[in-house]
Amino acid sequence: VQVDLHGAGAREIELGLVEAGRAMLRAWLRLTEAGWGVQPMSFCSLTLFAAATGRLPHDAPDPWPAMWRRAAAELGPRLGFDAPPCWAFRVGRSSPLPPALRTPRLPLDV
Repeated sequence: VQVDLHGAGAREIELGLVEAGRAMLRAWLRLTEAGWGVQPMSFCSLTLFAAATGRLPHDAPDPWPAMWRRAAAELGPRLGFDAPPCWAFRVGRSSPLPPALRTPRLPLDV
């Protein structure tokens, strides 16, 4: 999932991240419904997005910020985009979890 950064200010980037998160969750739900397992890979994608938008933590130790900025500049074009993705996940066929491993949920009709 990607956010368009062309001419975007801070507010547009924030709203773009919200929309990207919504799109990612919709895709996740559809994939799960179709029997696919989804594993978000948010650290790598969100860190590179932060590097591309100047939002890295101020206390990140060297040499990480420079490496993340370089990777952010290279990844988008390698994937055919102008900027790095802000959300990434991997998918694969998945069998349902055994009941003991499922997260307890309230019924939808509550």
